[in-house]
Amino acid sequence: MLYSAKPHSARLGCPGSLNGRSAVNNTNVDEIVNKIEAYCKENNIVLTDGNYDETLKLAVSPEEYALMVIPDECHDKITKLCSRGDAAVNKDDYKSAIAAYKEAWDLIPEPKTNFEAATWVLTAIGDTYFLSGDFTAARDNLTNAMQCPDAVGNPFIHLRLGQCQFELDNEERAVEELTRALMIKGESIFRDENPKYFDFLKTKIDAPPGGWGQSGKRRQGRKKRKPWWKLW
Repeated sequence: MLYSAKPHSARLGCPGSLNGRSAVNNTNVDEIVNKIEAYCKENNIVLTDGNYDETLKLAVSPEEYALMVIPDECHDKITKLCSRGDAAVNKDDYKSAIAAYKEAWDLIPEPKTNFEAATWVLTAIGDTYFLSGDFTAARDNLTNAMQCPDAVGNPFIHLRLGQCQFELDNEERAVEELTRALMIKGESIFRDENPKYFDFLKTKIDAPPGGWGQSGKRRQGRKKRKPWWKLW
């Protein structure tokens, strides 16, 4: 249980706690998690968002705690930078947005890919490059995001990565990623996207029983992007 809602323009959808401050996917971290679980069992503690941080401090050493959690001050800076990036994206100021997200990326402790914050910051960067039309940079950042916690299986990341592969004429990879997005989220994942992506995918895979629905049709008008956690 290591995640919750985070402010950035990319539309993710990962469950957990500590607002992206915690780390996963590391051998040392796995050992620390086992220690936390043992401590909770011994002391009859049920972990919640409210007691997680304090329990972690009691269960592990300061050095182990530092491996697990981004400090509050640092996390607040990351959050503010991502909010600045979101505001810039909504004004179509992609250059400023990317600069803000990259500054946030630089603040994530090493090894960066241990932290769930890396997932949403890299996805925000990739998403913004996609919107700006730089599909190579978008693909590279989204591919890197896939190495971070909870990225694999996230429908939005698979969608954006598939769209990038399509624009770069990598049809096989595009089909793989777009199909993953469709399988996870359904046709609604394409609702606010250019219809060419869903139209392309429908020529490459079999229709479901009963045929394709209408949810792949694009809504009229430009939709202002909401915080991602309100979308999934």
